[in-house]
Amino acid sequence: MKRRSGIMHWLNLALSSPIGLWIQRAFLAAIWFAACKDKLLFPRQFRSFIERYQIPWLEGWPLVLVTLTIPVLELLLGFLLLTGFALQGALILTAGLMLAFLVLIGQAAIRGLDITNCGCFSVKDQPEGLARFFDSMGFHIVFDLFLLGIALFVYWKTFGPTSPRRMLGQRSSTSAPEPYSPQ
Repeated sequence: MKRRSGIMHWLNLALSSPIGLWIQRAFLAAIWFAACKDKLLFPRQFRSFIERYQIPWLEGWPLVLVTLTIPVLELLLGFLLLTGFALQGALILTAGLMLAFLVLIGQAAIRGLDITNCGCFSVKDQPEGLARFFDSMGFHIVFDLFLLGIALFVYWKTFGPTSPRRMLGQRSSTSAPEPYSPQ
């Protein structure tokens, strides 16, 4: 049997280890915590950022619902990813939100909307210096793809067919309990 070596092999082993997977989850949690802070503190400003995307069906009560729901969901996902509680659902929701954000930012870029600050991390009108770069749409398209990749990688390594849970025969946290049968 051929022994595998090389940087990619060792990187895969490190990232796939329980500690490596927890560090990636903690990184995603930190991103969610950073993203929700300003949105929770300044919901009116966050609402104005959402309006800049000019989505026709997102007016009135749907806009208010999204404005109030997104930051709370981001906070909840941060806690779930950090603690590991309902991890499968948290990873699926993280990947789903990243896809939704990619579509939202992508459609704005395609339509030529001049959105200098996407509102992802800051609700300041004009971020300055390095913050301006980090709030640009181009950066967030690449960054959201990176975060989506992390969420999918952690999901695959934790719940996929070759995950330790599957190999050891452990049930997933979302599977139904075994029926009681007296012996």
